[in-house]
Amino acid sequence: MVYSPALVIPNHAATMRRARLLRRFVSHVAKAVREPSAADARWKGYAVNPVAALLQLGKLQEEVARRLA
Repeated sequence: MVYSPALVIPNHAATMRRARLLRRFVSHVAKAVREPSAADARWKGYAVNPVAALLQLGKLQEEVARRLA
């Protein structure tokens, strides 16, 4: 079950290539700093994005796209 999936990864192919290279050197990257939203006030979430999770999300999106008519 996916709680809050990303619907689009900008520049998907290039982002996945960079993530595959990056995972060899780091396990996570810091999230962009922005003004917190009302939802952020209720749920803080993580301060970083795990590289392995990005790769798994990319694989999931590719598989779903293959299965859609």
